[in-house]
Amino acid sequence: MRIVLAHAGISDLGAIANAVGDAHNVFFDTAWWQVSDLIALYCEIAPGQILHASDMPYGTGMFAAWADLRLAAAVGLGEEAVRSIMGGQLARLVAGEEPLNVGPPPGVEALGPRLPGAERAIAHLTAAVHAAFRGFPPTEALALARVACQTPGPDDPSARVLGTVDRFATLAQELYAADADEITPYAMAAVSGQIVAGTPWVDLP
Repeated sequence: MRIVLAHAGISDLGAIANAVGDAHNVFFDTAWWQVSDLIALYCEIAPGQILHASDMPYGTGMFAAWADLRLAAAVGLGEEAVRSIMGGQLARLVAGEEPLNVGPPPGVEALGPRLPGAERAIAHLTAAVHAAFRGFPPTEALALARVACQTPGPDDPSARVLGTVDRFATLAQELYAADADEITPYAMAAVSGQIVAGTPWVDLP
């Protein structure tokens, strides 16, 4: 039997991460939006046990693919591991084949140094998304996220990534102002900002 824990196994990930490495029939899908949970998954679980998923209709397939590829790059996964996550391992499971071992979990050290401004932005953007999903105005949290993206100037090492996060937060504000009842567009703009903030050393377009 193959067991797939939905939504990155967030309910029990901390308790079981160390135990599932030897359980080669346990897998985790990535149908989730909160970047800190997904970072924990990518750091603590072997890539062969991670399965790309989109959670549609809450997000698009393209968004989910972008997020998973950024997260894989953020922890330094190689091509074989990325191919496994993005459909290779799932194809083997559906075909009744044995799963491939594509390496161990990279560990938290793979993330590199964190940026305080980005961590602040993640917290506020997460609050904004939670508010949106529960029918409350995300305006204050989005404003705080934008304030968190301020830097002393363009020479600051975090200026480029925080500038991108700020653009996503601004877009979320604009989409909310245009139609507060259409939650998905502004919520996903905020989610995009916190995905970028959580993967600050991955290249930006």
